[in-house]
Amino acid sequence: MWLRKKSSNEVMRYLTFALLLSIQLASAQTPTMIQVKTLDRTFTAVPQLGVSIDGQPFFFTTETGSVYTEISSANLPPKTILLNDDQLEAESWNYSKGILEIIVRKKSYQIIKAIVKDTREKPLSGVKVFYNSTKPDEETTDASGMIQMAMPLDENLNRANLLSVEGHKILSTRFLGLNVTIVVEPVSSKTNTLIPDVPDLLKTYSIDDLDSIKSLTMFYAVFKNLELQKLSEDQRKQIDQKFLELVNQREDSVTHRLQQTLFGTVSNSSLVKEDIELLTNQALAERSFLVEMQQKFNENIETIENKLLSGGGNLSESERSSLLLDLENLNNILESTEQQFYQNQAAYLAAFSSIKNRLLNIEDLENQLSASETLRRTESQALQRKLLITFFTIVGLMVVAFVLFYLTQKFIKQKNALAKANDEVKRVNENLEYLVAQRTKLLEEANKELDMFFYRSSHDLKRPLTTIMGLANIAKHTLEPSALTLFDKAATTAREMDRLLQKLKMISVINHPTDKAVIDFHNQIQGAVDELRGFVDFKDANFKYTIEPGIFLNSFPYVLAIILKNLIENALFFSTLRNDANAKVEMNVFQKDSRVFIVFNDNGVGIPQDIQPKIWDMFFVGNESSKGNGLGLYITQKAIKTLNGEVYFRSIENEFTEFTISIPIQQG
Repeated sequence: MWLRKKSSNEVMRYLTFALLLSIQLASAQTPTMIQVKTLDRTFTAVPQLGVSIDGQPFFFTTETGSVYTEISSANLPPKTILLNDDQLEAESWNYSKGILEIIVRKKSYQIIKAIVKDTREKPLSGVKVFYNSTKPDEETTDASGMIQMAMPLDENLNRANLLSVEGHKILSTRFLGLNVTIVVEPVSSKTNTLIPDVPDLLKTYSIDDLDSIKSLTMFYAVFKNLELQKLSEDQRKQIDQKFLELVNQREDSVTHRLQQTLFGTVSNSSLVKEDIELLTNQALAERSFLVEMQQKFNENIETIENKLLSGGGNLSESERSSLLLDLENLNNILESTEQQFYQNQAAYLAAFSSIKNRLLNIEDLENQLSASETLRRTESQALQRKLLITFFTIVGLMVVAFVLFYLTQKFIKQKNALAKANDEVKRVNENLEYLVAQRTKLLEEANKELDMFFYRSSHDLKRPLTTIMGLANIAKHTLEPSALTLFDKAATTAREMDRLLQKLKMISVINHPTDKAVIDFHNQIQGAVDELRGFVDFKDANFKYTIEPGIFLNSFPYVLAIILKNLIENALFFSTLRNDANAKVEMNVFQKDSRVFIVFNDNGVGIPQDIQPKIWDMFFVGNESSKGNGLGLYITQKAIKTLNGEVYFRSIENEFTEFTISIPIQQG
């Protein structure tokens, strides 16, 4: 039911209708989750039963006789249902509101497979095979001589006359389970003499008087002993035509009498009870008619036997042959009548069983309809509740849609305002970036000027220091010993200033390294040692180094020389400071993977634990006996970073100090 309200917002109703329609179309094209229940006629669950819907793969119900499964909407409601149990079949089913109920019953039939062969075991095709029962059936063999027939489960497969083959006599029937082999032979065709010999009475009886013969008895008396071959072709045709006319008249008369006696008319307007009473009366009349016919037939047979006993010896050979043929014809008619009788009885019983089953099914159907009606009412109430919930849900969604629309409009306004603010911030950032770029440029120029100042200052100050040291050296050879003391102090001060200038120069070089080349570690180490001999008193220090063969490093030689010189100087000074006689410095250079490692190890005074975090600081002097200016390790760390390397150390006070440097082979 659609509820309509007057509103100016028709668009929203159209959108809601389109939404529901799209949901319905989507659900029709996607698999649907349904509940399948398998029940017997008493609505008791049938558990663990395989079910196939419209030829799809089997799925199985649980112990409770139900299961949830996905079924394509195109297969709902189902057209065919198969069960995996050969003893059961689906009697009926009903699909409603996502629940498929299947009523299961036991099969009342079994499928028999038969093959028909001749005496040479050759399959016969195109032959009709009859099943003689209360529910008769007939099938025609295929090209391989095979047929399939449905028979009741309680059928006795070994009973006589169970099967018959048209135009053939069954010689043997071999059953193997539900498979049977039928061996037959054709029945020999015997020509029945329908027109007996005509007697000599025909000599005085004209062919033109055939119309005066009104019965087969009279026809037989007139033409009993006549030799047909002596008649002309036209005469034989007239006699045959008359005989067929009399036969048809007799059959029509008998059929009419039987119909009048045995068969009434069942109309569409009559009551079922009246129809059953009519059929009952017809069955009683048929039984009385058969008894009467049997008595009449026995009387006729007795009369014929008496005739044969009284005059049978006077019959000629031709008369005996004629009578034998007549008897054979009569025998064939009786056999055909018997077969027709059994077929009629089977048809009557099948019809009776069908009507009875129909009545039973109607009663079951009424019970099912009653239960279905109760279920339908329950489902209808549930559907009404669902519709109400759906209606309020749609109304809620519409309210949410309006709220979302309002919030969207508000969000758009905020977005526009934010966009303007972002543009303003962007403009400010551009100005700020310009200012930062300008300040960075000025800072870089200042750094360059500072580096140039260090470089020029070191060169400019080195010249007078060199002059002072030269004058001190000359004074050593020309002045008296008392005056040499002053010049020695001046020379010492000049050397310390020269070392400071050297370190300042190192800072400038580290910031702007040049002249990259392949490193020769032996020359590098030896050059650093030779340069240190003028500043450090090696005394009796034991200094040795090892270089692993095949090391290849393409780097800046001057920067690496600064690292080696500072660390060797530190190791020599602090090892001799602790023990002049046993001072020992070891240096090891090796390559591992893609890095070169340089390890310095000395047995000097070590680095106290409390000052270890400060040793890399500028102008930090960690030992009061040190004569340095606190720039050695600071410059060493900057040089290692210039080569993209790493440095770490470990030390125990008054035992040892070890520095390890790691430099990548590939320099940036």
